[in-house]
Amino acid sequence: MYYWQLWHHNWDDRDLHVVQEMCPLKGGRVLEIGCGDGRMTFGLATYCNSITGVDINERFIQIAKERLKNGNEKDIEFLIMDAQQLNLSDESFDVVLFPWVLQMISDPMVAVRKAYRVLKPGGAVIVVGLRSDADYDRIMSNFVPDILAIDPSACYEKPIERVFGKDSQRIALQVEESFDYYFESLEIAHEAFVFALDCWYSTTLAMAGQQQLRELLGQYLLDNRVRLQFPASIYLVKKPL
Repeated sequence: MYYWQLWHHNWDDRDLHVVQEMCPLKGGRVLEIGCGDGRMTFGLATYCNSITGVDINERFIQIAKERLKNGNEKDIEFLIMDAQQLNLSDESFDVVLFPWVLQMISDPMVAVRKAYRVLKPGGAVIVVGLRSDADYDRIMSNFVPDILAIDPSACYEKPIERVFGKDSQRIALQVEESFDYYFESLEIAHEAFVFALDCWYSTTLAMAGQQQLRELLGQYLLDNRVRLQFPASIYLVKKPL
């Protein structure tokens, strides 16, 4: 959990504003799929009438609920739920949001189909999809040569088109943005990347490798922080009335 928080919490939160600008949420009921511990959920709650965050990870939902108890937020709900098995009523949400998560779901098309089912006619699905030319990939590729690249067409565009129909691209809005992500120091960034290599890629770095990693991360050091950029393709598509 410590390392997940290192990787999760240090966004500049501009993604919240981009989502809100693309699709005004005022008065709407929003479903966030893959909410984690509620970073975006709490940030978007001020814009909409109500918001439900779901995540398959029980621990994340527990943390989100604990944060909810400690605040005065109203009309926020957190549920343990698989994106591919949404136990929610048909046509019950005005907006369904996939923030940085669709590429991690085993079958993105099933998830988009479930989102379509719970979406009201005229409602919108917004996908914030990670692109592979991120600084993260550039660093990791020095140690994991066969790192899998994300294909936005296969992961995001094709599932949207197949679920919403062949003409969906005519009404879909695609925006390309790069979002800042930072670590508070070079040492923390180094610790997080060593963990990721060891636990996510089964790659344990020897002393020389750790020094190389430190030098690579140092190239992203600004204002005493390691700042990385994560380019994203953002898609918005509406369900026909």
